[in-house]
Amino acid sequence: MERRVGVVEIAPQRTASVGSKTRKRESQTGRPSKDEQAAIDCRNFDEWVVKNIQVRECCKFVKKKDDDKDNDPICHCNNKLSKHPKNSPEFTEMPEDASWTPEGNTMLTKNTAFGKIVFDVEECVDEAQYMRIAKDYSEKARIEYLKSLFSDFWKLGEPDLLISVSGGAKSFNVPQDICASFQQGLLNAAKSTHAWIITGGQHCGVMKLVGDVISQSISTTRIPTIGVGNWGKTWKNELLLHANRGHFGGQREVTCYPIEPPDKGYATLDPNHTHHFLVDDGTTGTDGIEYGFRAALETLICDIFMKHKVPLPMVCIMVEGGMRSLEIAISTIRKGNTLVVLKGSGRASDILCYGFENSVEIESEGKNGRKERKMPAESDAEIKRLIEKDFGKYKIEKQMLDLILEISAYRDFVTIYSIQNPEPLDFYILSSLMKSSANANVLAATKMRQMRLAITWGHSKIAREFIFSQKLYKFSSDELEQLMLFAITKQRTAFVKLLMDYGCDLKQFLTAKNMKILFNSLDPKSGGYRLLMERAERKQNKLKVDTQTLEDGCGNRLPEVQLHDVGSLLGRIMQGSYTSIFNTHKKKFENGSATFDNPFDLMTVYCALDNCQDMALLFWKKSRTPMATGIIVHRIYNYLDMMESKWARMDEEMTEQLEKAASDFESLSYGLMTMCYHNYEKKEWVNILEVKMIDWGNLSLFEVAQITNAKNFLSHAAYQSYLTDIWMGEVHPSTPFFLLALCAVFPPMPVFLKYNSKKGKKSADMNSRPEKSSADKDELVEKKPNPFRRLQFFYTSPAVKFILNGITYLMFLGLYICSLLEANMCVGDKENGASTSMIAWKDYYLIIFVGSTIPIEISQVTWSCYSVLHNGRAV
Repeated sequence: MERRVGVVEIAPQRTASVGSKTRKRESQTGRPSKDEQAAIDCRNFDEWVVKNIQVRECCKFVKKKDDDKDNDPICHCNNKLSKHPKNSPEFTEMPEDASWTPEGNTMLTKNTAFGKIVFDVEECVDEAQYMRIAKDYSEKARIEYLKSLFSDFWKLGEPDLLISVSGGAKSFNVPQDICASFQQGLLNAAKSTHAWIITGGQHCGVMKLVGDVISQSISTTRIPTIGVGNWGKTWKNELLLHANRGHFGGQREVTCYPIEPPDKGYATLDPNHTHHFLVDDGTTGTDGIEYGFRAALETLICDIFMKHKVPLPMVCIMVEGGMRSLEIAISTIRKGNTLVVLKGSGRASDILCYGFENSVEIESEGKNGRKERKMPAESDAEIKRLIEKDFGKYKIEKQMLDLILEISAYRDFVTIYSIQNPEPLDFYILSSLMKSSANANVLAATKMRQMRLAITWGHSKIAREFIFSQKLYKFSSDELEQLMLFAITKQRTAFVKLLMDYGCDLKQFLTAKNMKILFNSLDPKSGGYRLLMERAERKQNKLKVDTQTLEDGCGNRLPEVQLHDVGSLLGRIMQGSYTSIFNTHKKKFENGSATFDNPFDLMTVYCALDNCQDMALLFWKKSRTPMATGIIVHRIYNYLDMMESKWARMDEEMTEQLEKAASDFESLSYGLMTMCYHNYEKKEWVNILEVKMIDWGNLSLFEVAQITNAKNFLSHAAYQSYLTDIWMGEVHPSTPFFLLALCAVFPPMPVFLKYNSKKGKKSADMNSRPEKSSADKDELVEKKPNPFRRLQFFYTSPAVKFILNGITYLMFLGLYICSLLEANMCVGDKENGASTSMIAWKDYYLIIFVGSTIPIEISQVTWSCYSVLHNGRAV
């Protein structure tokens, strides 16, 4: 699991596994070890927090009038006298009749409650960061300090979406099926978009529900889940103070926080949230002090990750809840963000759904510039009954009804979700974002950001419905190319097809610059990525990266892949028999604006290297040379499968996927060949097999199938028939083999064999009258070869050459045996004093035969060496 470990504190037991070789190397290079770096980061964080983040404490003690404890009285801040900073020069004790306010009787002071916390519960498998912070930081001038906290110290990755969850805490009674639907939809949405989630951070109600689902995602990537709670209502918050948890500064001990039932009016922190803000106004037990800070924090996060003047998209999900949830909902909508309400979850959510569905529009215009709404008489009575049932008679009826009607006026910002809906919750979350901006006045940058979000999420249906079908905004060609590049790198096949249908020209899009970006954005898990990285590293021989760095995909330290690197890799995959256009036109493609004549073929190959079979199939269907492309992709998948075994990744699912993809693309090429074989004349499908393809290094389909060893394709009847034609040459294929052998021995006989006839146009007689039909002039007639041509055809046939080679080889063996026997006999004669004869004619034959084989062997060795060297360069 890839963990986003914060640099605030590193527990000693977490760093004990650093290898001795690593420490030795770090000490030799002068760099601090991981333990030393952790301590440095921790001290830097301490200094930053003490300098920039403060908390509030009561400094003017005013005893409560109803308090009868004289030894340790209680102040209006609900803290005992012993809990006040008596050593501070600003501390004073005031008379009992003095007025007390948080603004006038508290002071900003040094923060001593922040760092890392470990929860004392088995279900929690990781630590969380926490920070006490004054309520004052809800002001815009102060909350800007938190930018450094997110980026420099907590090191949270950039989100594509902010999800704020609001709902019930204490009286939380939501049906199990709705809880399950909510959790699954939230998890899908957060994981798909790398979202941040904000809740109240307590271990109860909807916040516990969120924490439980976040714990399920620990096995992959931990989702940043930020709790904004109340310091004064946090159970046993004294354990979070530095004085009670080890020394201040350096590498501190980690707080162990118990999860136990709190006293009335308090709440424990949820153990599955990754970060906690504990808002403080100097009091204990005061409700609602954190809501202003939470709203300011959400606005800050949206502004931090603003792109092209478009804030980060945010959606608020309301589950059950009460009056506070409605206040958060209307605050969210007023800022231009969307609201998703879970119908059936109970209390305020169900009441809001009823008011939203039954309210009617009236002519008068409200303060928000929208048409006001009201409840019909019958519906008004029913909604009041629902409010009375859940919240008591006349307690907050008027206030709640006003909020519901105001929320209902924002029809395009509110989405009602029910588990009876056919689509999951995450679909409606994205739908709500699209619906809120489905008008012509929305900025182009907003449309682009939402399209990127839809691509990240993978819901092409929503993009088609809200952006493309309504035609409220016309995307430029540059914007379509940006979206296409984003969709391809995210492996969103449906969006790629949608963009091509909308008008994105792939030939114009696929420039050398974009092609290079794509190959540098391959999925790190794919075999193509690893092969290209290995080659680029060997070529550059500059970077020396640890294995851990490579596995984590730290792209900043990895070499850049060039297009000629891709061409060399393809040459290696094709066993040195193919030279890519990336290598033959290397200088041309150094210009980033250069385009390709065969974009669909190249994109099919790219998708194969990226192990994205669905998208490869989409591009293959539009390929200019589909049979050759399919066979080459089959070879790529087989090669990647072979390399997976070599790397010993032991991923059975990946192996099965690669084998299936290779088989599928070979079957597609086989099917196309079958269609041509049955529907076209022989001359036409033979031309398909033997025509040279510029896109594939001037190789023919016949040669490509041989090089890639596509056995299924090689066994096709058309291919076998073509091989037979090549084997027989101009001799008719029906000629028996024994007859060929007999004719080879008796030279005059080939004249009487049957040969393939040539067809030509019948010549017109100059003296004859012109025919009425011009088609008759072009009548095709058979041309039979003359005897000399027949002899030429016969002896140039590969089958006849094979027979003659066999005959000469048999003669060589026979004469060689005879020579050996004669040599033995000569040795005996020499011993008897007989004279030896001169070299016989058969010896000359043997010398000539052996000498003629030497050039053939030399050419074979030369070609083998060339292939080995070519493959070596392709590494």
